Amino acid sequence: MIGIFVFGLWGGETVLAADSSSAANDDTAPTARNGVLDAQNWMHARDRVLPLNGEWLFYWQSLIEPQRFKELTALPKPVLAQVPDTWTNYSLGNQALSNQGYATYRLVVQLPPAELGRMKSIYVHGVATAYKLWVNGELVLENGTVGPNAEASVPRNYAKMASFQPNQSELEVVIQVSSFVQRKAGIWERIELGDPEVITSKREASIAYEVFFSGTLLVFGLYHILFFLQRSKNKSPLYFGLTCIVIGLRALLLGQSMIISFFPELPWEMAVKLEYLTAYSGVIFFTCYIQNQFKKYLNRWVASIVIGIHLVLSLIVILTPALLFTQTLPLYLMVFVVVTVYWLYLSGMAVGHGIQGAKLHLATILIIVPCVISELLYYKTMFGFADVLSLGMFLGLILQGILLAHQFSSSFEQSERLSQELGEWNQTLATNIRRRTLELEQSNAELTHANNSLSQLEQSRRHLLSNISHELGTPLTSIQGYVKAMMDGVVPPGEPKYMKIIFEKTLYLDRLIADLFELSKLEAGQITFDRRETQITPFLRKLYDKYKFDLVEYDYTFEVQGDHAEQEKAAAHLDPVRIEQVVSNLLYNAKYHTDPGGKIQILVQVDTMDFTVHIIDTGRGMAEEEIPHLFDRFYRGSASRRSGKKGAGLGLSICKEIVAYHEGTIQMCSMLGEGSDVYFTIPLLQEEQMRLEGKADGRADDFSH
Repeated sequence: MIGIFVFGLWGGETVLAADSSSAANDDTAPTARNGVLDAQNWMHARDRVLPLNGEWLFYWQSLIEPQRFKELTALPKPVLAQVPDTWTNYSLGNQALSNQGYATYRLVVQLPPAELGRMKSIYVHGVATAYKLWVNGELVLENGTVGPNAEASVPRNYAKMASFQPNQSELEVVIQVSSFVQRKAGIWERIELGDPEVITSKREASIAYEVFFSGTLLVFGLYHILFFLQRSKNKSPLYFGLTCIVIGLRALLLGQSMIISFFPELPWEMAVKLEYLTAYSGVIFFTCYIQNQFKKYLNRWVASIVIGIHLVLSLIVILTPALLFTQTLPLYLMVFVVVTVYWLYLSGMAVGHGIQGAKLHLATILIIVPCVISELLYYKTMFGFADVLSLGMFLGLILQGILLAHQFSSSFEQSERLSQELGEWNQTLATNIRRRTLELEQSNAELTHANNSLSQLEQSRRHLLSNISHELGTPLTSIQGYVKAMMDGVVPPGEPKYMKIIFEKTLYLDRLIADLFELSKLEAGQITFDRRETQITPFLRKLYDKYKFDLVEYDYTFEVQGDHAEQEKAAAHLDPVRIEQVVSNLLYNAKYHTDPGGKIQILVQVDTMDFTVHIIDTGRGMAEEEIPHLFDRFYRGSASRRSGKKGAGLGLSICKEIVAYHEGTIQMCSMLGEGSDVYFTIPLLQEEQMRLEGKADGRADDFSH
């Protein structure tokens, strides 16, 4: 903190020293008279600059280029104008000039003979609001676009410098200026002439000063805002941080206009709006800061009026052009005096009542307020110092940092005392807390496991009950109908035809109940799978032989695709009984949907990562829109419903659950009238995957050779 403070003071002293040097030069350097600046007898030291102050020739409402001064054609009659100054302070025929117009300035500088042929630099601080500058007929500087009206002009105003080599002892400086967009107009800040090294050094010092203070203000502002986010109950750091940030941003808009370096295409109008908005918002945030610090002595109406006035001024800046809102600056000086009195009143009351930190707050205000007034006076009347607000805010920040450090220190001492008092309690409680925590964690894990099991059981129970009530209703109703008909004599008792129907319904109910219980157990994870390493192709060939006699009326075939020798060895980790259940379900589905004489095929494909079993038939098939619902429980396709085949629609749901337990997937491809292909895919053993990948790579290498 001390290092930053010293560096900040050193930077401020460097720039203020440069300004003091320029002021000293103003006292000892020659002044222009009647449009001529005689510097021949001036001792031009190498570390000094020559301000081009004094009486310039001024041509109102004329844009004259340098060559016209050498021609014999008639020129408008000039008047003598004091530079630097805004031309609204000039008068023609006892009438003050408007801030909207254009003009040409001309000055002849007579240099000492020793300066002939030496490189020179000219440094233009501020010209409102666009200009072109010639030296001895050569265009060396241009800012914006000069024009005879607002439409032809493009405003642009920031400090610039240019170097040139004089080829004669007299320098003719001609500047065309136009201004249609703001309160100030003309050459309102001084123009300096000197050696390039001296001018560059001075400009770099100004830039370093502005960047340092802007960066410091922005960092401090961000720090206070982050501090507020950690302790959001106290809003003072938030308001002070916002004040620092907007003043830091404003510093980038003034002086060397460093913001132009970051945003070269920033419109002049937008830059001026930002300059005024940051000033007004800075007052708003600082008022909120003072208000939050001294709530006990706060007059809410005064604070609301101050904030309201600045919000209205900000709205005027946003909604009106610079030509209008810049006119409010002279009136605002009086507003700020009232605001200053309010700030000082609150701080003084707090000091009088002995509030902790009130003296530092009062000192901060006593530093910042003169800096603000000085800057306002400078931009209004050219009296005071420009861009000193950054230095004032920096010094105020140092005081606020001391205050915060004191508050942190007090809080830390209190925390240490409390920590010491609680230390013994913590030591005795730590063991008990750890023990209780372990017990609670263990109980929680047990409860979580039990809860998960109960949730699965409850979900399975609900599905089972819902499905039973849904699916058992129809066959039970049918059975009740036939029995009632027999009891009422409508149907002869013991009629074989109806007894057969009742028997088939009971078989259907028995099969449905068994499927429901099995599906519910699968979903609840209550079925134990006996998974073992199984060679795929021999296992499926046995299944083919086992079901061959059930499908004698069909063209029933078994086919293995790929390298037969490798596929005979391929193995997977599966439950043979459950996989047989899947295959048999798919085979019987194919049988039910395929007329006798049709084709049913088992096709096995073994890849490097998994194996796929296809059950392909030439049956009735299924419409494309029905396929996504095929594996939903109780879903029966339209073909099944039309054919009258019996089935509850649970077989494929069971198959899906069994395949999922094997980390596999089951899918279907089908077209209406052209048969179906239902296939499931299950991963191979990891070592089988590595072995088959190695074989595949070897075949690829052989092929490449």
